[in-house]
Amino acid sequence: MLASKAELMATFVNRILEKFMKRTLLLSLLLAMAPLFIFAEGEETAPVEEKKSQIQRAADQLSKGMTIPIGANSYFKYGIGAQTWFRAGEYNPGTIDRNTQLPETNFEDFAMRRLRLLAYANIENKYFIFTQIGITSHPTEGVSHQPIFVHDFWGKIRLGQGDHFIGAGQHMFMGLSRLSLVSYWRTNTLDNPSFNFPQVNVTDDFVRQMGVFFQGMTGRFKYMASINQPFQPSDVSKIMTKEEIAEKNDPDVAYNLRTSDLSYNAYLEYHFFTKEKPGFTPFNTMSHLGEKGRFLNLGAGFRYDGGAMGWVEEGVENPTVDDVKSQGSLATAVDIFYEEPMAKGAALNVYAAWYRFDYGPNYLNTIGVMNPGASDPAGSIPQGGGISQYYLGTGNVGYLNLAYVMPFTIGESGRLQPFAALQYKDFEGLNEASRQWDFGAHWLIAGHNVKLTMAYSTRPIYDEGLNWVDSKGLFITQMQFRF
Repeated sequence: MLASKAELMATFVNRILEKFMKRTLLLSLLLAMAPLFIFAEGEETAPVEEKKSQIQRAADQLSKGMTIPIGANSYFKYGIGAQTWFRAGEYNPGTIDRNTQLPETNFEDFAMRRLRLLAYANIENKYFIFTQIGITSHPTEGVSHQPIFVHDFWGKIRLGQGDHFIGAGQHMFMGLSRLSLVSYWRTNTLDNPSFNFPQVNVTDDFVRQMGVFFQGMTGRFKYMASINQPFQPSDVSKIMTKEEIAEKNDPDVAYNLRTSDLSYNAYLEYHFFTKEKPGFTPFNTMSHLGEKGRFLNLGAGFRYDGGAMGWVEEGVENPTVDDVKSQGSLATAVDIFYEEPMAKGAALNVYAAWYRFDYGPNYLNTIGVMNPGASDPAGSIPQGGGISQYYLGTGNVGYLNLAYVMPFTIGESGRLQPFAALQYKDFEGLNEASRQWDFGAHWLIAGHNVKLTMAYSTRPIYDEGLNWVDSKGLFITQMQFRF
């Protein structure tokens, strides 16, 4: 069996390289979005229901992972995944080069977004262990290397004969929304929008926490819940003590507060059509590519971190620790997931969500994924230099994502899935709500396992008065492999 798996892997890799070399021109056209309009000319297309190509059959097999059976109902399985980016984009005003300290207005770079090694163990379909190690966000600017670290390590036990589980460890059974439980390699857009992970790089370890979790399904209700201990790393400047908040004396502006309180998370989903049973892991796909049936799921969730926010009220002079107010951080969300298979292998996918964040007065947080630029000490906009943006704050976020699998294949080399997404952010710490867009397309060479994605995204720019005055753009091309 292992030999046959190795042969499949060799066949798969050889065919990928062969297709890549033969279709250089087609690849260039894809990067320019041209295939959305000209793929049919001179290229024989075929409905996806027809016989799959050898490369697709190999991908289907390898997507299940490399499995070593242990008896009739037990197995050990492992997998690997990688995402590599090429980026070209505009910098925020007030950006300087990290090395030369000279002003910069744009950039181009390569970066490793994710590299993952996964291992699963299923013992008699009763006891389960999962671990995932790897790298997240490895840019070529600003760091010499990134350490490989443990993302997940947990075990769970099936309760009785049904689909109910209890587990513990470092995990991502975090609740809040479907998008907060997204599988990194089965997204509808190129990457996640960040606000779906409200505590990322604050009290999460790359979206994970340590604790106990519950998972299961009753009828058409699928649930997930957890009680965790948030991380309190000493080297994270975004988490402050009461002494630091008092010394900062920024009236009526909340900051993340160091606390030993627990975090409570839950997500409940109702499945109107096809049921999605609890998976081995917590990770959800955002698109089944029309291959698993018809879906209409309605969900709701929350996340509450006790005592996580602190601030000083307006009018307090020379505040002390006793003047620092505190509260928990509460995030709530409702969402809907819809997928409709159509004729000739086409599929429509819609995801919409509404988030409410109560993180204390005028709370704001920024993020810049693998930010290659730095803020000019002589003067930069409040959100920071490079590609930094306000991703979270006390207030509301609306999100809409549409994707469509086209009803044909490009020879033997997979399908196209164009997508678009809209974010609406209304934070009380800013004077104006903003909108930002993502447009792009996946070339599904072998489903989600091998795909080339290109996307263009906008981000709002706020001035010193916290008014939305401009938007900047970022183009990313991603190559993904996952087996």
